[in-house]
Amino acid sequence: MLKNRKLKNFLIYPRFQLTLVATNIFILGITVVLIFTQIFTNFEEVNLIGQKLNLPADSSFFKFLEHQRDMLLTRMYWAIGISFTIAFSFIIYFSHKASGPIHRLRCYFEELKENKEVKYPLSFRDGDFYSDLPQIVNEGIESIKKD
Repeated sequence: MLKNRKLKNFLIYPRFQLTLVATNIFILGITVVLIFTQIFTNFEEVNLIGQKLNLPADSSFFKFLEHQRDMLLTRMYWAIGISFTIAFSFIIYFSHKASGPIHRLRCYFEELKENKEVKYPLSFRDGDFYSDLPQIVNEGIESIKKD
């Protein structure tokens, strides 16, 4: 079942959901740039200390410094990739919990508009946000039917 699901079914309200993803990635991107700027600044300062001490360019100090920078950057790239993946997954998951009920409510009222009645009470999936809306809407529809 999950294999047959297409991206258009996965994103209930693509504009809303992709805006959340883009905003989060933008914020994470700014954070990454700030962190990398600090890392490179710090390594440059330590490099300058070695130069002020008149250490030879091929000294163990500079080799060790370069090795440390390379190891840190490799680990940072992995951490960033994992962070972006986790952030994307959680945003899509939680935006589904917000978009699903709105989509369901919209379909419910479109059916009501077209058929002047609905054949089922409004309900949302377990765990969706706005869980109080179905009861309110169903009670409102019943109240209108009685009048």
